[in-house]
Amino acid sequence: MIWLAARLPLAAVGVCMAVVIALPGFLSLAVPELTPEASSWFRGRLTQMGTEAWSLTRSPARRWSTLLLVAPGGAGAAQSLLPAIASHYGVGSTGVMWINGIGGGALLALGSLFGTIIPGDWDRRLTYAVAGLTNALATFVLLAANRPTTYLWGTALYLITEGLCWGRSTALMVEIVGVETRDAGTFYSVLNVAVSLPLLYMIRLDGWGVSRFGVHGLLLTDAAGNLLMFMAVATVFLICGLGLRRSSDSRSLTGDAASAISSRRFRVE
Repeated sequence: MIWLAARLPLAAVGVCMAVVIALPGFLSLAVPELTPEASSWFRGRLTQMGTEAWSLTRSPARRWSTLLLVAPGGAGAAQSLLPAIASHYGVGSTGVMWINGIGGGALLALGSLFGTIIPGDWDRRLTYAVAGLTNALATFVLLAANRPTTYLWGTALYLITEGLCWGRSTALMVEIVGVETRDAGTFYSVLNVAVSLPLLYMIRLDGWGVSRFGVHGLLLTDAAGNLLMFMAVATVFLICGLGLRRSSDSRSLTGDAASAISSRRFRVE
């Protein structure tokens, strides 16, 4: 799309993007499926969902984990703004197309795969905060100099660490939902919406930073969100005496559903 944007009117680019997005959706029509049977537990489903939501709000650990999802860390808001500042580093449209377009998707996937090397019994709240810290450090690389190589390396590191943040946020959401939640898909969707909120307000804050202080203001604002979340989580862990590795005792999630999570948690690393 970046390549097309440099050669076609904006309206034509929009039509092309719509076609690229819509066409894969028709592939689902080619998948043979059996007619689903009526769900025997649909009666009383809303009541069950309300009970499970109340169980989530009663668990301090799950509330804290949910709070992290709406915190500014790990949002990666600067990702969509990096192409706009490429000219500040002397990078042309071809460089933007490769590092932010084709190569960007591969780098995000690579960062997500790095999450697989993190042990499953490490506290997901802490590893999510640390992932945000690595994203902040990548932002500081972009602040080092105004050269094309700085932009390319800094953007690559930013995308890799942002992929890691995405992977850790997914692991945290699955842990919050738990293994005993019957309507797990609905709760996961709600949490997925929650984790999108910091992206929206951080884009707004990053825009304020660039309007006030230029490119450096954008990058520093983005890094500040990650640093604040990491410092808050690290402070809580130090005060409460929590460790890196989680045990299946009182440090695990509380409540009936949490008890099941303590004994057999999802391994989505």
